[in-house]
Amino acid sequence: MKPIRLSKHALEQCLVRGATEMEVKKAILEGSRELAKHGRILCRFNYSFNNCW
Repeated sequence: MKPIRLSKHALEQCLVRGATEMEVKKAILEGSRELAKHGRILCRFNYSFNNCW
């Protein structure tokens, strides 16, 4: 399998959304897949958040 490389935009979105690069890669590898806009695929993985918002 090819290594997962995140674009500059994806890494910026990690910061905005409070996610780590490792969490995004895990979502790609282990998450569920759904159809997204423009024929793209969305990978979803729910992490538990054991804290107050």
